[in-house]
Amino acid sequence: MEEMAATLNAFAGGLQQSFATVFERVGQSLEQSAQMMHMMNDVMEAALLQSLHVACRFDAVASQLQVTVANRSQIALADVVLSVRVADGAAVDSAPLFSTSFASLPPGDEQVVLVQLPHVPVAGEAELVLRSPGTQAPLCKRCAFRVSLFESLAFQAVPRGDAATDSFAIARSATVDLQDLRRVLRLSPLDAMLTADVGSYRFSVASAGVSSFYLSVTPGSGGASEIVIAAAVSESASEERDPEARRRACETLIEELEAATQSSANASN
Repeated sequence: MEEMAATLNAFAGGLQQSFATVFERVGQSLEQSAQMMHMMNDVMEAALLQSLHVACRFDAVASQLQVTVANRSQIALADVVLSVRVADGAAVDSAPLFSTSFASLPPGDEQVVLVQLPHVPVAGEAELVLRSPGTQAPLCKRCAFRVSLFESLAFQAVPRGDAATDSFAIARSATVDLQDLRRVLRLSPLDAMLTADVGSYRFSVASAGVSSFYLSVTPGSGGASEIVIAAAVSESASEERDPEARRRACETLIEELEAATQSSANASN
């Protein structure tokens, strides 16, 4: 009997050890499965965000921000929310300027939304929010935008003799890349750039308190870049009495032009 009891105890101990080993392996397997599912979900979410396209550009004709949303994945997306926020100083405002939702975005679908901006120049971001198909956690994709003052202006090419050159207040820019300047001026590939010896570009800024501005271009070294001069022209007695204000307006426009050409260069890269 004692021998049988010892045998049964040994057998029971072996069973316990076997069950412990089985439970340990099952636990490890479940943990590995959970890790694998988490990794697969991360990969799926990354691929989904990469396939979700959002882009912003300023429509000068409509004077509105054009936001394009496209689903380039192979699955339909539901309840996608688009929000547009503008920057208040250095930070983007938490309250959206514009918000809309798409109940469904089928594969290959593209939507274009026009957003009225409060003022120009302006900067901000467009944000897309959707739910992860695997975890239902919110996924975000953002697109920053900046609309310069020059993107909202209309430029008129005028011959050198037609520019009102009396009482110029002048500000000179740093060297600006020719191609970036062409994009800011929205010149056709067929249009030659007017240089200062031939003519200039006339434009008006309603908020500047100056009747007209003339933007003239002087070739830089090697012909690869251009030096830009903005000149405010006085056409009234009140403006004539305040040349310093006109000069400051020119300097402000130069700063905006340099920022606009830099933004254009970044967008083309």
